[in-house]
Amino acid sequence: MDESLRIIRQAEALIGSGRTAEAQKILEPFIETHLHNVEAWLLEAETWPTLEGRIKVLELCLRHNRDNIAVQLELESLRSTGKSTFPETPRQAPAPEPPAETAAPAPRRQSLAEQVAQTIRQRIQGK
Repeated sequence: MDESLRIIRQAEALIGSGRTAEAQKILEPFIETHLHNVEAWLLEAETWPTLEGRIKVLELCLRHNRDNIAVQLELESLRSTGKSTFPETPRQAPAPEPPAETAAPAPRRQSLAEQVAQTIRQRIQGK
């Protein structure tokens, strides 16, 4: 697996289990060296507990990704309604690990990139 993808998936898992501070610790150094990775920026914004924090992260993202429609739409939504255009990553307590021989693969949730694409399509179609 590509290192960038591994970091993104690890951050998603940490956020999903409510460990946002740990997600920030891996996302922030990654973003510093990958300023154009919008998915990492969107995940970083999700780790901030306040609306103001999320907006600041996305404003920084937009400085490096000026033409990114997803970030522009997300900022517009946060500023006007205080709500994200993307479904929030479900936060849950980590489940105990089943024994290796009975472990089933976790159901695949829609990636943030897929959510962004879906939101843009809906906005374009006027839904």
